[in-house]
Amino acid sequence: MVRSIGVCKTRCIKVARKRYQFDPSGRRHKRGGSNPLMTALIVVAVAALVFIGWNIYVPLQRVLKGDAGKTVESAASHVSSASHAASKPSSSSGSTSSAAATAMRGIYLPGGTLTTATISQTLQAAKSAGVTTAIAELKSDDGVLHYASKISEVQNNGIVASGALDGAAIAQAITQSGMTPAARISCFKDPLAPTVMRDAAVKYAGNHSTNWLDESGNRWLNPYSATTVQYLTDLAAEAASMGFKQIYLDNVQFPSGAQNHVWYGDNLPSKESALQSFVAAVTQKVHTTGGTVTLVLPANAAVGSGQASLGQDQDPFGYGADTVSPLLTPVSLDGLTVGGTALPNPISDFGAAVSAAAQGLKTLNASKYGDMVPFIQAGTVSGSGTVTADTVNAEVSALKAAGIDHFVFYATGGYNLTGVAAK
Repeated sequence: MVRSIGVCKTRCIKVARKRYQFDPSGRRHKRGGSNPLMTALIVVAVAALVFIGWNIYVPLQRVLKGDAGKTVESAASHVSSASHAASKPSSSSGSTSSAAATAMRGIYLPGGTLTTATISQTLQAAKSAGVTTAIAELKSDDGVLHYASKISEVQNNGIVASGALDGAAIAQAITQSGMTPAARISCFKDPLAPTVMRDAAVKYAGNHSTNWLDESGNRWLNPYSATTVQYLTDLAAEAASMGFKQIYLDNVQFPSGAQNHVWYGDNLPSKESALQSFVAAVTQKVHTTGGTVTLVLPANAAVGSGQASLGQDQDPFGYGADTVSPLLTPVSLDGLTVGGTALPNPISDFGAAVSAAAQGLKTLNASKYGDMVPFIQAGTVSGSGTVTADTVNAEVSALKAAGIDHFVFYATGGYNLTGVAAK
């Protein structure tokens, strides 16, 4: 390259000297006399020749070395690679698929335990046992909210628990522990909200202005009520906006027990469709925040024998939630029959009862059972004595044997996870 430039410059100077003569004193003698414009043109011509020489040199060298074809081939290869990369899923899509394949290991945090000290202690023990997700009970069966909700309808009326933490702080504490924050919301079983939002309550057939009471003296939110659906959807959306990535909807049902003198409204669609519409509304709202919705169902509804009076006699995946969590706890499994066969007494053998229920889920939900996230007992149950690590591990093994690799440890009176292997 240096040699070519030098040759070019030498030739240019020789051409110039044929026209101009220089003497040692620096004075210039020109055949036609002195002309400043001509001098400037010569300088420009020299620079142009140098530039042209350089641009000719590079491709000429490549041709001489046989590299020109390689350059074209390299460019074509680059274009082809770019096109191939564009047709592939993005790295984020790959990460999502990988995350979806990761086994979910959850732990349930009752509303009464959502205090700074208790959360920290429970999460530390849960993480040591291999738990990856913590499900905080933000709204319990008694209608109480266990976080400081900003929704106007619940302010200063006894619905928010005294001293409740900020919801975002709860989600942050879970995140900082290295787990995914999730929230559990009890839906229509709610004796408190109907006293504040009276048009959202189930009413008596003979008196549409009076809230209906079940056999235990509890009020219920009406699944047909637009006010009810809006309230529960707002709670789910608020939880998702505070950082809870998964929303677990529980008690998605009509009132249990006797249905005497109950009134929901006139000219209404089926109970099944009402529950489907509700779940769809919540799921759509939560999805806008990037969250997911899981439907919690009692064991009988999950295995296809839900009660028609509750609106749960339908495909567990037909509600429209992202996934389903069957309650495979002793209370939910007690007296359950699957495929005409009664399950073993869950109190006497947790592992055997969970195994039978899991096999039933597999048979009845062949294409989707592996996506289910069952709740299993991991704390003391009344009448069963202490639940040991061996008992919990037997439940986990029963699920895995049936091809269910996701589960949630459930207890309301505290956990003892020493010796429990969730991984």
